[in-house]
Amino acid sequence: MTTEDIDYKNYVLKIRIYPNLEQKSYLHKAFGCSRFIYNYFLDKSQKEYESEKKYFSCIASERELTKLSKQIDYSWLKEVDSQCLKVTLKHLDKAYKGLYQARKEKRNYNLRFKSKKIHRESFTSTCINSNVKIDFENKRIKIPKLKSWIKYRDEREAFDYKSIQKITIKKTPAGNYFAAIHFRIPKTINTYEAKLDKSIGIDFGLKNFITLSNGEKINSPECLKKSLRKLKRLNKSFSKKKTNSIDGKKVFSSNKEKARIKLAKCYEKISNQRKYFNDCLSKRLLDNYDFIFIEDLNIQSMQKLWGRKVSDIAWSQFVNMLTYKALERNKYVFKIDKFYPSSKLCHNCGYKNEALSLNDRKWICPVCHSELDRDINASKNILKEGLRKLSDTDAQSGI
Repeated sequence: MTTEDIDYKNYVLKIRIYPNLEQKSYLHKAFGCSRFIYNYFLDKSQKEYESEKKYFSCIASERELTKLSKQIDYSWLKEVDSQCLKVTLKHLDKAYKGLYQARKEKRNYNLRFKSKKIHRESFTSTCINSNVKIDFENKRIKIPKLKSWIKYRDEREAFDYKSIQKITIKKTPAGNYFAAIHFRIPKTINTYEAKLDKSIGIDFGLKNFITLSNGEKINSPECLKKSLRKLKRLNKSFSKKKTNSIDGKKVFSSNKEKARIKLAKCYEKISNQRKYFNDCLSKRLLDNYDFIFIEDLNIQSMQKLWGRKVSDIAWSQFVNMLTYKALERNKYVFKIDKFYPSSKLCHNCGYKNEALSLNDRKWICPVCHSELDRDINASKNILKEGLRKLSDTDAQSGI
């Protein structure tokens, strides 16, 4: 088999990098130049639209960028990789397409200028002539315009790849640096056949993170709730620190900047704890089950009712992880209609309890006299409905 016959797919490797002082200096230059180009052309396009009704053009902007970098006043743009500036224009073009689509759908969507005050920076460089490299053995990466290699930490083993497409460098508010490298790797043929007897229904809840149809209840880690006291103390310390004024601009003092980093690290730890929990749980479920049926929740409406508690649970992140991992393993995740009354129906006889309220955690069916746990009953109904819809779909397709 030749290399032309091999089918390839995209793969992203996210790693934490540890740049030295010289490398940090270059990365901050690239962050600043990308932010400047985005803001410069956004401002220019807005003024042109107000005066001439002229729309943004990515190709015309790239030509102007080349002329701009040759001017003496903007010669500092040449200190960074030219491709990262062109990618910034593509990001702006994508933002404008989102704006036009939102106007068609009559949604609120506004383009905002990038600010360095949020302390979240990033830039993307495309790989041309192998100017982006990775050394798995010595755990280091090479990026354009930087002569030295940047060290990284990752326990994953080396793998075969056809090419590197691009690399994105990010800096978090806590001061940590990450690199996301986009590869083209050979597709692996997964011959696993999913078995219908390995099916499970999942009910989401506020008291328990999820309830399985086999009766198992998994509690939420409540990462944010457990760290609220520490967050309150760090926020109080941050707000008390002084802010200096230099040339009419407010600048954080060194003590205030230290307090900001401590606060950002606490938020980042909460995010990492939540992500680790969802990652482990989704893996465990897919190790044991081939068909997973979940309810389709309206998260935005639930946030209006219960606010921070819903955000802390992070159902959306869990569902996203479950979906993409199932796709890789030839397994299936199906969503049940959000209006399906899974809690009100008795899973034994099908009786519908219209008087059931949120405060009722257990109830007795008046028809079959079964004592039902609200969450376990809902998960069993979700499994039952999912298998019914799946069988109907198979019958219609002739399987």
